[in-house]
Amino acid sequence: MDNAPLLDIGLILTASSVAVGLVLGVIGFVENRRFQRRNLTVSLISNFMLNSDLSAADFFMTRQINTGKRFGDGAVSDEDDNHLITLLDYYEFLATAYQEGALDKQTILHTRGGPMARAFDVCAGYVRDRRQQLEAPNLYRNYENLVRDFRQAQLGL
Repeated sequence: MDNAPLLDIGLILTASSVAVGLVLGVIGFVENRRFQRRNLTVSLISNFMLNSDLSAADFFMTRQINTGKRFGDGAVSDEDDNHLITLLDYYEFLATAYQEGALDKQTILHTRGGPMARAFDVCAGYVRDRRQQLEAPNLYRNYENLVRDFRQAQLGL
């Protein structure tokens, strides 16, 4: 009878090393992708204040939130309309990237979720009116969904 082992220890060690290397490589790739997504998210949020139109629209919205103003069911001045569209378009862009997984969801929810939800409260009637005027029922829908996600996260759902 042949006393040779059925399995070569060298082959087992090599296969194990390759498997460990693959697992570590995948983990590294996933972590790197997560890091890149977080950096992109922070960059987009940080650059928000460097854009004069967005900064002005954000300041406008802060004033509306602080005074309890609500838009909808009435005429909106051209200047207010410009601020609202600027901010809503930016928030829809963030929300779409959020929904697509291009941005870090937790970073968006923790840094902009509250302001975005308060802004949506101010603009809900305006959004409803714009959807009807433009016959675009999904206008700002991703933004609305992000606000829903934020509120559910706040409730622990």
